[in-house]
Amino acid sequence: MRIGLRGGIVVLTALTLMAYLPVGFLFAQQYGVTAWSAAAIAAALCWVCSIAALVLASIAHRLAARDASAGMAYVLLGMLIRMGIPFAVGMAVSTADTQLSRAGFFPLVLVFYLITLVAETILSVMLPQERTAPVGTGSAATEPATSREN
Repeated sequence: MRIGLRGGIVVLTALTLMAYLPVGFLFAQQYGVTAWSAAAIAAALCWVCSIAALVLASIAHRLAARDASAGMAYVLLGMLIRMGIPFAVGMAVSTADTQLSRAGFFPLVLVFYLITLVAETILSVMLPQERTAPVGTGSAATEPATSREN
């Protein structure tokens, strides 16, 4: 089953929203009411980065048919965005002594990162690929074979 980019964004959004309530509830039990805000920010951060990675994976699927190295560059850029931004923000917030860091922001980033990583990886595999003609199929291959007369 193949889904398009829009369908992937909708599914990723729904999964992130469905994960927000139980994760927020569990963290609110340990860190208090502020954990709900921290969970919302962590979910939004990971969701935005996963959407960016999914868009780049969609571009990579289109380019891979023509140029594999360009497609791979987009996949690697998506990995950098998906992993680098949430972890950098999570570490920056956790080193500061703020209400957000005391509400368990970095563990929340890790939880939502893993949820969106699994979802985005599955969805990127389900993106439609551009089909290319097999090698050797050109105008000569579609012409009927003619017999040579000697």
